[in-house]
Amino acid sequence: MFSTDPSSENSFADTASESPWDGCTPEQRAVALGQLAAGLCATQAAICAIAASADRNSDYSIDGATDMASWLVGRYGLDRHTSREWVRVGRALESLPAIADTFGEGRLSFDQVRPLTKIATVDTDCELADDSVGYSVAHLERLARRARRISDREVVDARKKRSLRWRWNHDRSTLDIRGCLDAADGATVIAGIERVAEQIPPDDNGVFEPFDARCADALTELASQTLADDTDADRATVVIHTDLALLCDGTADDPCGVAEVDFGPIVHPDTARFLACDSRVQFCVDGPDGNPVGVGRTARTVPAWLARLVKHRDQHCRFPGCSRRRLAHMHHVKFWTRDQGDTDLENLAWLCRFHHGLVHQPGWSVTGNANGELTFTKPDRTVITTVPPKLRPDIHERLAKVFPFEPATPTPTRHNSGRADQRARQHETTETNEPRRARERGERLPPTGTDPPDGS
Repeated sequence: MFSTDPSSENSFADTASESPWDGCTPEQRAVALGQLAAGLCATQAAICAIAASADRNSDYSIDGATDMASWLVGRYGLDRHTSREWVRVGRALESLPAIADTFGEGRLSFDQVRPLTKIATVDTDCELADDSVGYSVAHLERLARRARRISDREVVDARKKRSLRWRWNHDRSTLDIRGCLDAADGATVIAGIERVAEQIPPDDNGVFEPFDARCADALTELASQTLADDTDADRATVVIHTDLALLCDGTADDPCGVAEVDFGPIVHPDTARFLACDSRVQFCVDGPDGNPVGVGRTARTVPAWLARLVKHRDQHCRFPGCSRRRLAHMHHVKFWTRDQGDTDLENLAWLCRFHHGLVHQPGWSVTGNANGELTFTKPDRTVITTVPPKLRPDIHERLAKVFPFEPATPTPTRHNSGRADQRARQHETTETNEPRRARERGERLPPTGTDPPDGS
C-alpha cells in the first residue's frame, strides 16, 4: 500500500535515486558505459557465431524444432525477428572475417552489422570494416536499401499479394482497415492522401488536428468524391436500414429508433442524417416487427449546377466565424426525409467538414433561410447567428450620451441669412467692376454722384 504523505514520497524518491554510480563523475560514467557497450557487442558477436554454427549443424533438430530461429524463440524467449537476424548475421559473418573481427572488438554494434551484412562482399569486407565504424545506423540502412536489387519475381509477387481488408467493429461502431500494396501503388496512395490531408485547414482556434486524423478524413473525402462522380447510382450508394418512427418523428433519443448501415454497425440517428445530407443514400424502412415496409428514394446528392450556385452565394463555410473552403459539404437545413426539406438554394448551406459533422451531433440544430440568416443552436440552447447582434436599446441610450449618433442640423435662419449675404456680395462685386469695364470700352463716365445724360 502506497502512502500519500509528502515526506514518504520524498523518502521513496531519495531511496530510488541511490546508486553506486551516483558517486562517480560524468567522465567515469561515460567510460563505464563505453566499456559495457563494447562488451555487449563482443558478446553479441559470439552469440551470432555460435548460432550460425548450431544452424549449420542442425542442433535444433535434437529438440524437435524445425529451424534454428524457432529453437531460439522457444528456448530463450526471443522475438522471432531477433532470432532470425542472429542466425542470418552469423552465417553472413562467416564469409566476412574483417567485419566479424571489428564486431568482436566492440567497434561495431549489432545494429550497424545488420545492414552491413546485406551489402558487404568478400571484396569489400576490409574496406567496409574500417569505414563503417563512423557510419550511423540510419546511413547504413539506407545504403543497404539502395544496394538491394529487386528481382522480377519479387515485383510479380508483390503485385499478387496486394490486398485491402476491412472489418466492422460493432462494439465501437468503427471500421478497421488493413491493406498491402506494392511500391508503386503505395506511393500513389500516400501522395493522394497526404495532399488532401495537407489542405485541411485548422479549427477556429488555429489548431490542426493530428495528422493521422487528417489522413483519415482525406481517405473519406477521396472515397466520397469517387461516389459522387460515379454514373452508376445503384452501385455507388450507401444503404441504411432504419425504423419508420425514426424518419417520420425524428425521435433521436427513442430507443426504438435504430439506424443500421447495410452489413455494418448500428449508427446514431444523427450520423445517418449526416450521411444522407449530401450523399447518395438509400433508406430501407423497417416496420415495428422488423420487416421491410418500403425503400426510400435514393437521389439526394446536390447536382453540380446547384452546388456551384450555393458556393458562389456562400463563398465559404456558413458557420459563424469560419472561412474554410476545402473539404466542404452541402448541408440540408431541413432534413429531406424527416422535415420534407427540398434540395434548393433556400435549404442548402455550404459547411466545412468539421462544422457539418458538428451540426449533426446530438443537440445541435440549424434553422433559417439559407439565402439569408441562419441560426445555429448549441446543445445548451445557446444561439449563434450568421448576422451581427443588434444594438440593445439600453446600450444605445448609454452610448448616445457620449457619442451622438446624429449630426446637428443647422437652423433655417442661419441657412437663409448665409445665402442672402452671398447674393449681396455678388451684387457689390458687379457694381464695383462696372466703371472698369466702361473704361475698357472707351466710354465717358459721368461725374461721381450724377446720373448719365439721356441718350448717352
